[in-house]
Amino acid sequence: MSKQVAEARAIYVAAATFAITLLFSLVFFWPTSRALLGDGSIGQTSAILATAFSFVIFFVGNYGQYPLDDSVSVATRIRNGLTKTALAFTHAAITFLLIAGAFFIANDAFQGLILDPIASSFIVAGSVSLVSYVVYLAALHITTIRVSTMMAVFLVAGVLTSMVTAEDPYWWQLHFSSLGAAGTVSSTAFNATLVIAGLVAIALSDFIANDFRQLKKSGDKHQSDRASIIRVCIALIGLFLACVGLFVYDVHGPMHVLSAGGMVIIFIGLTAFSPWIMPSFSKAFISATYGFLFALLVALWLYKVNGYFTLTTFELVTFGIVFAWLIVFIRQIAAELHEVSPPATSHARLAQKS
Repeated sequence: MSKQVAEARAIYVAAATFAITLLFSLVFFWPTSRALLGDGSIGQTSAILATAFSFVIFFVGNYGQYPLDDSVSVATRIRNGLTKTALAFTHAAITFLLIAGAFFIANDAFQGLILDPIASSFIVAGSVSLVSYVVYLAALHITTIRVSTMMAVFLVAGVLTSMVTAEDPYWWQLHFSSLGAAGTVSSTAFNATLVIAGLVAIALSDFIANDFRQLKKSGDKHQSDRASIIRVCIALIGLFLACVGLFVYDVHGPMHVLSAGGMVIIFIGLTAFSPWIMPSFSKAFISATYGFLFALLVALWLYKVNGYFTLTTFELVTFGIVFAWLIVFIRQIAAELHEVSPPATSHARLAQKS
């Protein structure tokens, strides 16, 4: 699909969304004036509608990226469905956080502002149509870098929200996992964030595998890269991350700890053997990889042996190291792809057999 066609379709989607939400908002708001925040407010309505439309429109924009001919196995179809759902949910969740945050700031800037139903409806329709336009284009051009960035933003935003809304303000004195305990709304959101981020990480492993397929087709340089090992390691990190959210610390303590430890072990193995697993990558990247590994081992020593780090500090540092390396790694792949086929994008055909 050409860029002009994509932009035209995005405009049509935004226009349709604007008309639908404008009509709904007029009916919902009439005849009462509304505030920017609160129950039944402009901000709340915008956030809910934008989230719902984001989820649906992602499927619309991403339609056709996964071929569904008879050669595609049932297992692959299921995996593709889970991948799409996880990505759609992540887009929707980020939309909710952004819209809610924007109206929170606007409410601070225009304290006491009350708007009539017509003005309120146009603000809601404008907000939702803008989100629809962006999400549709994002769904059309899903790349490895965008998936990784989206996962990081979603994970950080979800965790920060849980920190702010935690019933126990001193959760940090225990450990990071205490955010997911006690069965509150905040803890449920925290655990759901980890599960969804884990599913996105599993999907990311397929995108990375697709990128390596493209690189191997380009010449001999990447023939010795062990892409299957990289794919399995990233998928396992995602699986363990999802299990950290599924097995709540105060209910399934041993499984929770095992899942968290599994992520660290997989990461250590992947980085320690990086020259063998990805020999085509630059010396600068391999050096940076060992730098990340050294930082993780130092953090482990400061926590386990020295006692300088608390468990919460160690968990936060480990999280930062793993995702910082992942972003550097994915940008390295993107740079290689750009060299072999500029300005190629890595639209993942996840339904291909691998």
